[in-house]
Amino acid sequence: MLIFPAIDIISGRCVRLTQGDYGKEKKYDITPMQAAQNYKADGADYLHVVDLDAALKGSSENFDVICDLAKNSGLYVQTGGGIRNLDIIERYINNGVKRVILGTGAIKDKAFLENSLATFPGYVAVSLDIKDDYIYTNGWTVKSNLTIYDFLDSFDTSLLSAAVITDISKDGMMEGSNTSLMEKLNKLYDINFIASGGVCTMDDIKTLKEMDMYAAIIGKALYEKTLDLKEVLNFVNN
Repeated sequence: MLIFPAIDIISGRCVRLTQGDYGKEKKYDITPMQAAQNYKADGADYLHVVDLDAALKGSSENFDVICDLAKNSGLYVQTGGGIRNLDIIERYINNGVKRVILGTGAIKDKAFLENSLATFPGYVAVSLDIKDDYIYTNGWTVKSNLTIYDFLDSFDTSLLSAAVITDISKDGMMEGSNTSLMEKLNKLYDINFIASGGVCTMDDIKTLKEMDMYAAIIGKALYEKTLDLKEVLNFVNN
């Protein structure tokens, strides 16, 4: 199982939200590059980066910061947040990003999703932010009329690089991940699912590995030091 330490960015700074609420923002006194370098020093090979400004507003305000991470951190960088046209996907890929994650754009515009998958094979993933099975968009602020199952059944998922699944009710709560949802999805679909939201203990990591999840994202637990990245990586790699 792959481990993606997470960096969420607002105005070029590392932050974490609680349950996707922009009013519950916690800033950390560390730059995105410093965080990435710390992860690499602990043995990480991968990095998950979210542009929270763009996720809410639809514009890539932290583009240069993310490209700097892709070019200079030495990590495999996947990024999402406000990516809603083919041009920004191409610009990210040309600047070293290895996987581009579509959220709101993919949910609201099926043609955009399908064009992205066809134009950039192997580079495009989707991020599905879930609460009570329904998908939320626009930085987790708008409830759609689609369940996760409606969405995944509506197109050819074989073209997806991966799908990031975040249970908003768990995200940032430090109470564990929604492993039952992850397990159900993993059995229903042949997709590289990446578990996100509430992964905060070694028991979470062990459960996800036993379920044969493709990957897990760890965010607030690393900032708050309830998980040790070296210990996590040692466990999943052995």
